[in-house]
Amino acid sequence: MTVRATAANLRAAARRHGLGKSARLVAIAAARRAVVLERVLFFEMVRRPRPSGAGDTRWATPADLNAMSKDPVWGLSDLGLHGAERLLDRGHLCVLNVVGGQPAGYAWLNPRRLVVPKLRAAVHLQDGWVHIYKGFTHPGFRGRRLGNDRFLHWRQHFADSDTRFLSDFSFDNLSTLARIERSGLRHVATGTYVEFGTHSRLWIDDPLGSMPREAVPENLAHRDH
Repeated sequence: MTVRATAANLRAAARRHGLGKSARLVAIAAARRAVVLERVLFFEMVRRPRPSGAGDTRWATPADLNAMSKDPVWGLSDLGLHGAERLLDRGHLCVLNVVGGQPAGYAWLNPRRLVVPKLRAAVHLQDGWVHIYKGFTHPGFRGRRLGNDRFLHWRQHFADSDTRFLSDFSFDNLSTLARIERSGLRHVATGTYVEFGTHSRLWIDDPLGSMPREAVPENLAHRDH
């Protein structure tokens, strides 16, 4: 909108509502645009999900991830070979769904931190907790419960330990939330981030809220998780 059009709108509002009310309406509209509200739900895997029967799972290699990063559909364009090697060297793991010899989905695991750029925060996890993040199923393979197979892969890998598996979901992702409990996940905490002008506040429920955390930028690159 141009300056001239904005001025015309303000004059019209002043004629309709009076100068005082118009000023309040402008202030409210500006406040709504200035407020940032993000909410993320954290879930723990508490029971074994049913396998999909639609394919296999295996660990992704740097070569796999580098090839996938060149196809925008995978959402890995900020990774590349160097980024994949960097994450794997730091202890991250990536499981790959394979259907008909082709990659069909993936998910990452961070054994040390729960990084949620949407909340501008990274929680340093206590021993025994790991964060499963950035799960993705190729559009051509959705509806086959491939996410269940990825969770089963993690459970088998950590079968000899008491590892607790955390995953996060956006609060407004209703289509995913409707399937969560059927996949063997239980809600354990909620994170809420509010930003107004130069002020911000973050709330995370216990047990995660009592763990040490640090601030991270909203646009944190995947390779820096």
